[in-house]
Amino acid sequence: MNSCSKIDSICDLSIFNVTVFVNIYQVLNSQTVAKRMGVQPSKISRALAALRQVFNDQLFIRKQYGFEPTSLASRLYPTMEQLLQVSDSLSEQLHPDVVERRRVSIAVPATMQAGLTQYLSNVCRSRGEQLDIVTTGWNGKVVEDMESHHLDLGVFYALQGCPQLGSELVARNTSAYLVGCSEHPIWQQGRVNLAELFRHPIVVTEMTEFNDTEDPLESVARKMALDLNVAARVNSLTELTEMIVNSSNLSVVCGAHAVNFLRSVNGIRVQRIPDEVRQEVLRLSCGDGEPGFHLVQRSGRAVPPWLVESLRQFTREAAEPRD
Repeated sequence: MNSCSKIDSICDLSIFNVTVFVNIYQVLNSQTVAKRMGVQPSKISRALAALRQVFNDQLFIRKQYGFEPTSLASRLYPTMEQLLQVSDSLSEQLHPDVVERRRVSIAVPATMQAGLTQYLSNVCRSRGEQLDIVTTGWNGKVVEDMESHHLDLGVFYALQGCPQLGSELVARNTSAYLVGCSEHPIWQQGRVNLAELFRHPIVVTEMTEFNDTEDPLESVARKMALDLNVAARVNSLTELTEMIVNSSNLSVVCGAHAVNFLRSVNGIRVQRIPDEVRQEVLRLSCGDGEPGFHLVQRSGRAVPPWLVESLRQFTREAAEPRD
């Protein structure tokens, strides 16, 4: 193919098709991409057909549960993502008055909220972007909040995602941490076990779709016919610290940012729960399921790909502390 033909082929690419390529590469499911972009699945199929014709390659091979990218698709992905970023930049230059007031609402679990606003603000600043980013703790129901258009992006912690919203599993965590005041007697017991944990009042940090109805510890206590004293239910790490300091209360949290935040508070001790205890709690409360962090985007809302990727990266970093 000569240089003119190559240029003609590139001109056949639309921004919509590039967006489809990037999204399919990220989630490997055309139905999920259609829901994420707020279009009919047939439109995604036509875009994929056009992409295959331009590049003379299958790009994504259909498997039983989704797609598998070809080697060419993997090589193209970084460039295609850059094309979307350039498109966003051009749009900002053409419509600066609109972009400067652009507001993006993001909801995350309470345990992830610490440091998120600063993290995303730093990313915006480093890129020279003008976005009004509002972050909140997610206290409502995922489907209702996304379909009511109150939110543009969200991360929730749950056993399962929301396929109807095109959610994407971003990360899992493999550890849990016990939180108590520094002088709590439980620290004198050596390795923590469930029987000892249930002797003390528990503060539950609620997370949408995971423990806002029943916490795993409550489920375990019920199945073991044990009494569990839930001292309070809170929706932020600030509230949690108030309930822990100078009290007999305990709590269980997960995630790097929550652990780091709590470790910075005077009078609070945070210690990793033995893996066998965590696995027992999961087995009794969740069966074979393993909770994870799921990212969801508002249908039909054009959120800059770099912002979605930044939230995705923050979530992965937040999932697991480095002890």
